[in-house]
Amino acid sequence: MKADTRLFGTIDIDEEKMITLEGGMIGLPDFRRFALIFDEEKGQKESTIMWLQSMDDPGTAFPVMHPNIVKPDYNPTVNDELLQPLGELTEDNTYVLVTVTATADVKER
Repeated sequence: MKADTRLFGTIDIDEEKMITLEGGMIGLPDFRRFALIFDEEKGQKESTIMWLQSMDDPGTAFPVMHPNIVKPDYNPTVNDELLQPLGELTEDNTYVLVTVTATADVKER
């Protein structure tokens, strides 16, 4: 599928790699289809910073990363009620990412 994006221009996304959030994203309920974009040119399978690109709105993309890169013991506790609509979660079908916020001063936390 060809997709127009604000940050990456026109990209080709394999339909099988689309991420669908049935209930939409928190705060953006109409945005349900996303693709995870990372820099393959660095010779890595995945980059440290990736982009969760909305396929419903070309102008919406979120920088994301694996939280374990900066906090190796990251292990969030999530209410079972929130997880129930996702079905059975296993290590093979679960992928935890966090959004990234950059500050002008890297010393700020």
